[in-house]
Amino acid sequence: SELVSYPIRDIVVEAKKLEAQGTNMIYLNIGDPAPFGFRPPQHLLDAAKQAIDDPRFSAYSPSSGDPELRQEIAKYEGVTEDDVFVTSGLSEGIDFFYQAILDPGRNIVLPSPTYPLYLTKQRLSFGPELFYDCADASWEPDLDSLRKSINKYTKCILVINPNNPTGAVYSRKTLQGIVDIAGEFKLPILSDDAYEMLVFDGEYTNLRDIKGCGSAFMQPAIIR
Repeated sequence: SELVSYPIRDIVVEAKKLEAQGTNMIYLNIGDPAPFGFRPPQHLLDAAKQAIDDPRFSAYSPSSGDPELRQEIAKYEGVTEDDVFVTSGLSEGIDFFYQAILDPGRNIVLPSPTYPLYLTKQRLSFGPELFYDCADASWEPDLDSLRKSINKYTKCILVINPNNPTGAVYSRKTLQGIVDIAGEFKLPILSDDAYEMLVFDGEYTNLRDIKGCGSAFMQPAIIR
């Protein structure tokens, strides 16, 4: 269907064809460390094995997630347990969020370039695709472009930081500007910070640390 597209995986199909013809390919297209020999920390593997053997986890769990897990996430994020909803990965979290916030004709303003899954969800929600530009040199959001992209049908602003696909890490000044604009238009912010622990250079600032987020900021539980 034209509504569903994922260019990252489409590129891999073409790359595999070239590889079959003898071209040496280096795949940097997806955040999957397993093929390169990286393993989760041993204590996480041990905890997963222990959970499998625990009869408590053989039954249905609450729809919002295991209470103990929600409590720990709440502590980490500095929110209450009632603010946490656990999903099966980021993709399901995005799906739930779009279904909850968008009606046909409404939109979430996306950064350009953006993570392709958000485009698919926007199309499936029958919302127009609206973008704000990111500067070519730094890939930081253009705040003037963001302000101009918002209209009366906008329900939310998406911020991906660190950004996927560009890898840009936004400055505190830029994040403060985004929060100020969100407050000006009384819009929540959907914060995708899946790569917050993979910052190797410079300073990383989380949106929750920005002044003014108490009234303008909403961070649903889409954490991986």
